[in-house]
Amino acid sequence: MAKWLREKKGTPIVLEAAGFSYTRNSYVSTFTGLPTVLGWVWHEYQLRMDLEEIDIRRSDVEKAYASPDYDYLCL
Repeated sequence: MAKWLREKKGTPIVLEAAGFSYTRNSYVSTFTGLPTVLGWVWHEYQLRMDLEEIDIRRSDVEKAYASPDYDYLCL
């Protein structure tokens, strides 16, 4: 799958469950180099020091995973 994503035209954004550092969360983003909505939360905080933005993104990711509406994922 990583090879397939890397070969896509443009820069697709990967939606992955947010998680803790040094876990398998953000695995696809890590191995493809593609951006993700929210990576490792602690690393995001260290880079940006913006908990409000992190909380917004975490909420968006949770909504996307909980939504039965496919169109919600294709924003």
